[in-house]
Amino acid sequence: MLSIRKNSPPSAAIRPTQPDAPDGALSARSSLPHLVAAVSLALLSACGGGGGTAPVAVVDPLAPVASTNIADLSGIGADGVGGDSGGDSGADGAAGDGAPLKGAEVTLVDSKGNEVKGKTDANGRFLLKFKSTVFTAPFVARVSDAGGNVLASVTDEVAVTGKSIKININPLTDKITSDVIPVGVAGTDKVFNGSSVDGAKLAAAKANLLASVKDALATAGIAESGKFDPIKSVYAYDGTGVDAVIESISHSRDPATGATQLRAKLAGTANAADGTLIPTLVTAGTPLASSQVAIASSQALTFGKINAWMNHMNSCIAVASLNTADCQDNDGSRFISNSFKNNGKDFTFDFSTLLSESDRSHVAGSVFKNPAILAFFRSSGATFDDRAVVEFTITQPRTGPLAGTRTTPIEYTKVMVFKRDDSLTQAKAGNWIAFGNQRNYDWGVEANYLAQTQINPNATNFPSQMRSGLRMNFNSTVLNTATNAFVSAGVFAVRMKGPGLPATGIVLAPTSTATLATFTVLNKTGVIPSPGTLSTLVQRDFRMSGAILGTAAPLPTADWNGTRAFEAATSTETNMAALQAYNRYTAEIYRTADPANPVVETTLILAPIQTAASMAKIPRHDLTPSTSAIAAGASVTSVTVAWARVTGAAPIEAAFALFFGSGPGVTNSINLPDNFTFAPTSTSIAVTNGATGFPASSATQTREVGLFGRSARSAFSTNLIRTN
Repeated sequence: MLSIRKNSPPSAAIRPTQPDAPDGALSARSSLPHLVAAVSLALLSACGGGGGTAPVAVVDPLAPVASTNIADLSGIGADGVGGDSGGDSGADGAAGDGAPLKGAEVTLVDSKGNEVKGKTDANGRFLLKFKSTVFTAPFVARVSDAGGNVLASVTDEVAVTGKSIKININPLTDKITSDVIPVGVAGTDKVFNGSSVDGAKLAAAKANLLASVKDALATAGIAESGKFDPIKSVYAYDGTGVDAVIESISHSRDPATGATQLRAKLAGTANAADGTLIPTLVTAGTPLASSQVAIASSQALTFGKINAWMNHMNSCIAVASLNTADCQDNDGSRFISNSFKNNGKDFTFDFSTLLSESDRSHVAGSVFKNPAILAFFRSSGATFDDRAVVEFTITQPRTGPLAGTRTTPIEYTKVMVFKRDDSLTQAKAGNWIAFGNQRNYDWGVEANYLAQTQINPNATNFPSQMRSGLRMNFNSTVLNTATNAFVSAGVFAVRMKGPGLPATGIVLAPTSTATLATFTVLNKTGVIPSPGTLSTLVQRDFRMSGAILGTAAPLPTADWNGTRAFEAATSTETNMAALQAYNRYTAEIYRTADPANPVVETTLILAPIQTAASMAKIPRHDLTPSTSAIAAGASVTSVTVAWARVTGAAPIEAAFALFFGSGPGVTNSINLPDNFTFAPTSTSIAVTNGATGFPASSATQTREVGLFGRSARSAFSTNLIRTN
C-alpha cells in the first residue's frame, strides 16, 4: 500500500465518485539518445622533422538530417512503428513537450488528405510508413496526448522509396506550422492537410523561430546552433540543450485567431487587476532571454527535478505493497507535503481514481508519464514565483472498487500544483514538493465549447451553431477530513469574476433545496440572493461568442438571446482577444453559516477561450445516428444516444438527453463505461431518467441529445437538436 498521509484510515462512509476532472499522473522519462554528435579530427604529427596540426573540423550537432534509410531506424520501439505496414517510405521523428510524449497518438496527412496513424514509443519516437506513389508533399504531422493537447509539424520534403523523412513534433515545430498555414485555418489544432502549407514561407518561419531561441540555446550549452532545424535536427527530450529551451516555453493559442503563441514560462503569470494575463511572448523580435532558460542550476522546477519526483512515484506504485519509509513520507518532506490540499481534498482523495482500492491504497502497476510544466505563479505574499502548475498523464491497468471497478486499462490527465521551498533537503524534486492549490472548496473554470446541429429544416429559430465561453464548476460538497466523508459545503451562492464575464460577476446557485446540489447560473447582475434561492437554469457556462456552423459567420442577434443570464448581450460583444490561457478568475463563496463574509479564492484558466468561429473548425463526433431519437412523439423511459466517432474530436465522457414537454424540461446524463480507456469504441448508450422518464413532445417543442467531454484543458459538448 502506498501511504501518502498520516492518520488517513479507510472509511465505510467514503463514496466512490467519478471526479469532475479525473485524477492523473506521470511516468519516468527515458532519455532519447543523441544520434548526432560533434565530430573532430585528431591532431596529426608531420613525418620527418617538422610538426604541425590539421585543422579541427567542427560539425554542428544540430545540423538537419537528410532522409534516412527505413532499414536503419532500429532505435524506434516496435510500438512506435505504425501507418501502412506495406509502405515503402515513411516519416520518423520524436514528439515531446519538454518530456518525450509516450504512447501518444501521431497522425500524418499529405496534401491530398491521405492519412496514416500510429503511436509514439517509450522515448516519444515514431515511424509512420506509407506508399511513396500515393502520398504527396507537403506533409502535416500531429501528435495528441491523453488530454487532447495537439502539437503539429510540417515538411515539404518529397517521399522517396526506402527513405524516411525526418519530422519532429513539439511546441517549436507547432509555431513553425502555425506560421505557414493560412489565417483561415484558425490554428494547428483545426482540420487541415498538407495543401494548406505554404512552402514558400517555411524557410522564413524556421529562421524566425531560430532567432527567437538562439541566445537561449547558447545558455543551454549549444554553441553551434546556426543550422538548427526544429523539424529535421536530432535532439533529446532529456532536459538539456534544445529540451531545456522547450522546457522554458509554454505553448498556447491566440484566442482570437487560434495562432500558436510561445511564452516565456519562467517569466511567471503576471496578471492585470482584472485578471487578464500580461504575457511575455517569445518571438524573433522578443527572443527568449537567457535568464528565463530552465537550466539545471535554476531555482525553478526543472526537468531533472520533476523527473526525479516522477521516478520516485513510479517506484512506489509499481507493486501492490511497498511499505518502505521512503514511500510513506511520514514527515511530508520528500514528495507529498503534509499540508497538501487541492480543492479541499488531501492527496488520497484528490487522487481517488489512482488510490481506489477498498482500503484507499493504490492500483498496482499504474504509471505516471508525460509531465508538462505549464506555468509558474506567485502565491499571496511571496517575493518570487513559488508555485508551479504541472500536468501529468496516468495510465492504470484497472481501477479499484472505489472508482467503479473497471477491468480494462484507462488513461487520463491530472493537473497538480507544486510549491517551492528552498529549505527542503530531502525532497525528490529538489527545492519543490507537491502541495496542491490550497483552495478550501472544489471549484474551477475552463474554456467551454458547444456545437449544436439543428435537424429541423423548417426551424425558424436556432440554426446550427457553435458557442464558446467559460464553464464554471462548483462542487456542492467538501471533504470532512475528520470522518473521511464528503459533506455539504454549506454554500448558498457563488459569484465568479474575471476576463470575459460581466464586471458585476456571474452568480451561481444550487438547483435543489434538499441537497444544495448542482450549482448553475442564477444571474449576470452580480446580485447575491438570499439563502435558499434556487437556480432554474441547467447552464453552468457563460457564453461569449457565437457562430453559425458551416459558414462560421457570427451568430446574428435574432438567434442570440442576450437577456438570458448565461449569455453576453450579443454574440460579438466580448473582447475574445483578451481571453488567454492563465487569466485569473475569482470566486466569492457565500456560506449559509456566515452570509456576510464570503470566502474569496482564485484560480488560473489553463487554456484560452477561442472564438466560436475558430472552434467551428474543430473535428466533432457525428450524432446523425441519433436523429430518430429526438423526433416528436410519446413519452419514453430511455433515450438511446448514438454516434459515429470522428478522428481528432474530443474524448467522450458522457451522453445526455434533454426533452421539453408540456412542463419544464427533463434532462439526464450518463458516463460512458469506456470514457477513459486507451481506445474507446462505444457508439451508443441508453440514457434513462428513473421512474420519471422523458415527456412526450409535439413538433413545436424541443428535444436534444448530446455528448460531453474534455480536450486540451477545455470542455466540449456536441449536440443534436430539434426545435420548432
